[in-house]
Amino acid sequence: MKNEVYASYHEKFVKNTIIYASLDTNLLYFSKDMTPKDLVSKKELKNLFEKGLIIDDGHNLYKPVKLSKNPETNEYNVVVYDGTDAYVFSSEDSEVFPLSPSYNAETRVITIPDQDGVLYFKDSSETALVPGNQTALAIGVESVTITAKPDEGYIFDPESVFVWEIDTRIEVTTVAPTFNDTTGVITIPDVEGVIYKNKKGFQLPPGPQDPILKNVKVIVTATPDEGYKFSAESVTQWTFKWSD
Repeated sequence: MKNEVYASYHEKFVKNTIIYASLDTNLLYFSKDMTPKDLVSKKELKNLFEKGLIIDDGHNLYKPVKLSKNPETNEYNVVVYDGTDAYVFSSEDSEVFPLSPSYNAETRVITIPDQDGVLYFKDSSETALVPGNQTALAIGVESVTITAKPDEGYIFDPESVFVWEIDTRIEVTTVAPTFNDTTGVITIPDVEGVIYKNKKGFQLPPGPQDPILKNVKVIVTATPDEGYKFSAESVTQWTFKWSD
């Protein structure tokens, strides 16, 4: 067949490259004699499929009908169909696609995937995290960087993501201070994660404050405490004036 040629592992690929498949193992190889030699990487498999891949299983030549990614492992698979049966071949060359850690904002717990060939690290630590749940105390007050690195004998898929920046702050909504226009007293609410300050930047304790001067504008601002962030609907500044 025209332009259907055998390509070695390092040669430039041409349209309709033949890849040799093993029905015994369901693996794809660059191999003339069907022995496990050079496995096809997922990146190469994707490129070959787009260029027009021909698969030889030792008996017949097939044109793949589908290239898919496993939703759980993100590995590429090739499906061929001979009119009666469908065959799925995969490329397994110790090339992995690291799965993303998950984060629960309500419990402030990061869950590290348990995945063969992938090690996860927190910030600049050189000690790999144990797969499973990481408590709020362990993951950081404000944010944490999780980095995935391939374990010995593995490499990462070129399309993979291996660094995640996770905002671990607790979201809170501010509550407006109240003002008594009869006494001139501002009362500061007691809200976890919210710090109230006056115009000079001094922190105001929760509860009634000293009466403000008449005909003088007083501004109260709110800032998030360490480990907290404000919700989108939060108001952060209020102006009060006591006048006759």
